[in-house]
Amino acid sequence: ESCPSGHFEVPVVGAGTANTEFEVLTGMSTEFFGTGEYPYNTVLQKTTSESLPNLLRPQGYESTVIHNNTGTFYKRNTVFSSLGFDRFVPAEYMYDLEYTPTNWAKDSVLTGEILRALDTSEGPDFIYTITVQSHGRYPEHPVLENPQITVTAEDPAVNPYPLEYYANQVHDVDCMIRDLVEALDEREEPAVLVLYGDHLPALGFAQEDLDGIGLYETEYVIWNNAGLEFEGGEAVSADAIGSRILRQAGLQGGIMSAFRSAYDAETEEGKEALQLIEYDLLYGDQYLYELCDEKSALTGPYEPSELAFGTLPILAESAESDGDSLIVHGQNFNESSRVVIDGEVKDTVLVDRSTLRVEEAAEPGSEIRTAQCDDNQVILGEPSDPVR
Repeated sequence: ESCPSGHFEVPVVGAGTANTEFEVLTGMSTEFFGTGEYPYNTVLQKTTSESLPNLLRPQGYESTVIHNNTGTFYKRNTVFSSLGFDRFVPAEYMYDLEYTPTNWAKDSVLTGEILRALDTSEGPDFIYTITVQSHGRYPEHPVLENPQITVTAEDPAVNPYPLEYYANQVHDVDCMIRDLVEALDEREEPAVLVLYGDHLPALGFAQEDLDGIGLYETEYVIWNNAGLEFEGGEAVSADAIGSRILRQAGLQGGIMSAFRSAYDAETEEGKEALQLIEYDLLYGDQYLYELCDEKSALTGPYEPSELAFGTLPILAESAESDGDSLIVHGQNFNESSRVVIDGEVKDTVLVDRSTLRVEEAAEPGSEIRTAQCDDNQVILGEPSDPVR
């Protein structure tokens, strides 16, 4: 009622967050990729791309991506470097996470992480945040003791519990958004907040079940406290939202923004041009960068960014033996902190935020580090400096 909003056209339904994410961040369409392909898992593992972070860096912005799920999902721990982000804060670098009955992290943690990212940078910020709390699959039986929202079905063949569970998780997400808007509004720096749904939930919807919205549509909302005027009321595609926000916020776009100004992407001519542009930038000889280089300081080719992880320093400061155990002291450890002895990740017990224990002794002279790891012991970011 109070913000520009409308339908948001996305490339996936029920799943496939990373492809909506790809379109929003790059301005490119996934229509021209292989069936079921995720560019995150293929081309962006070996090439960089024009993206919102890469466009905003020369305009003075630091770019942070925040995600309360494992950092290796969709290979984000490497792909975000190709997209030009400066910092990545996945679940392995968060504290006091709470979980839903289906074991997805609750989104309430994200408000604090966004504010911490703002507090730890000096200039303007681009912060991209990926939520997970309302993610499926959805329970077929009651799992919530006192649901805020209850769902009933007149048809006895319809199970109301998956939708009831989803509705209550979205209610919690709404509360997080309320807290975030209030916190941003209280800060002294101007902010633009763009909210969108990546896809409809996997609740077995068919088109005839939906009223006024398509299977490949969600919604977007634009809030700001900077006195800026944004358009709303009409449908916007995921690959066009970035160019629109840049233009209306008075920021310079790149090649994809120029394409949006010159072509109607819904026409055959526009689709052919878009396909050629995407091929050239991602798979071809990148002629467009050469053509545009004299006209814009924002064009590539881009170098992979030196992606930093987390907002708090996670450090090993000393180590000592305790019988057959090794105790490591340091700062800001959490459940994902692991002790690494001579390059080998060890099973590690979190004693407290400043203490880790390994139930084996280290040989004299061993190089002892700490690292943040996913559940498969994959190291995210750089291990700490060694202690001996």
